[in-house]
Amino acid sequence: MTDLGLNSISEGLKRQKSLQLLSLNFEGCPNLTDEGLNTLSESLRRLDCLESITLNFKYCEQITDQGVRNICGSLQRLSFIKSIDLNFSESFLFSELKNSLTQG
Repeated sequence: MTDLGLNSISEGLKRQKSLQLLSLNFEGCPNLTDEGLNTLSESLRRLDCLESITLNFKYCEQITDQGVRNICGSLQRLSFIKSIDLNFSESFLFSELKNSLTQG
């Protein structure tokens, strides 16, 4: 999966006005970047009926704190959300943070 593929998914989500449950697994997709997450974030803002979301970006090494912030910012705007499950473990962001903590 690349940012281009995530853009296609994001375009499809824009047409899902009554979607209540969303689960996407991108584990091990090293070509996903913050650019793809930004596009996804824009689509998530439009899902007014969304109640539950699961996003797995484990081992997506090019995602940084900016991409995570964009996703979280979009989810904060959803008024019906009841369940959020986000996994960004082993991404570049957390690997760098872990390294800085163990070296300092």
